[in-house]
Amino acid sequence: MENNRQTSVNQIVKIIIEGIDKGTFEVGKRLPSQRELSSIFGVSRMVIREAIKVLEGRGIVYSRQGSGIYVKQNAVVAEQMNGDTAPEYTYKEILELSREMWSDAMELIVKNATDAEIHTIENKVESFYTKYSAATTAQQKFMYEAAFGMDMCKATHNALLHKLMMELLDITSDIDFLIIEKNRNYKEFLEIDRKIASALLQRDASRAVFWGRERDRVIDELINGDADMLKNTAHLHIKHQK
Repeated sequence: MENNRQTSVNQIVKIIIEGIDKGTFEVGKRLPSQRELSSIFGVSRMVIREAIKVLEGRGIVYSRQGSGIYVKQNAVVAEQMNGDTAPEYTYKEILELSREMWSDAMELIVKNATDAEIHTIENKVESFYTKYSAATTAQQKFMYEAAFGMDMCKATHNALLHKLMMELLDITSDIDFLIIEKNRNYKEFLEIDRKIASALLQRDASRAVFWGRERDRVIDELINGDADMLKNTAHLHIKHQK
């Protein structure tokens, strides 16, 4: 139980750092409330509080009495990833691997996840789909994307795949952010997510994988407008934690 909570804390820390690095959570601005973060990411308030403490300890956020938690400064990417020693790969390589792992993940979700876990994924998708409008902010979409990916990773019930996928998610979120910023029909992704969730509920892995590939196709159409992005590189640092 302790290990599971610490894993969740680390994931929330990474997601918030990614949001700060990309400007989704702006320096000087208040983070969403702990209640909102707890709800969107599907973790306890204790996990959110511990994650905030970690971020405060690193000097990334600070608490303002009676007002909330504010972003103090951007995270230092090199410090988080030990980039001076970790191997470097292109976004193209990372994206290709990530997609194959997502297909495997959907098969594991069908095999290992409980009905309650899949219903949680479906409910979050439906809730965001229903609330979505032209007024939905990039921050809200970023948080949805991160929470959707995190919930899917957890539902595999495979600790190694979960860890690898979360590492890749840190990097592929750059592409997610491109989608969030440039796609004017983001609801198309939500409609596909609904179909993925429905297929998982019916324990139909092949159909879930099909809709996952369809999501990839739409993403590729967006990436084609920024082909140089796939030439970017990033460090991967899979570190064993006792």
